[in-house]
Amino acid sequence: MKLYNHSKCVMEDAKKSKCPRCNGFGGTIYDEEGCNICGGDGILWASKSGWTRRINGRIGESEKLY
Repeated sequence: MKLYNHSKCVMEDAKKSKCPRCNGFGGTIYDEEGCNICGGDGILWASKSGWTRRINGRIGESEKLY
């Protein structure tokens, strides 16, 4: 999988990893609808530069910088 790095305007390799915000649990105690980075899945696509994308994201959803 490749993610678009909006800062450098390049495509970067990404791998599946635990969400850095919720640590793979799908949310924190303060989240009512799940983690806003991974969407409650606990895992996501992440590049080395910090850009992330949900595994089961909505159509048209773009990358986020963590």
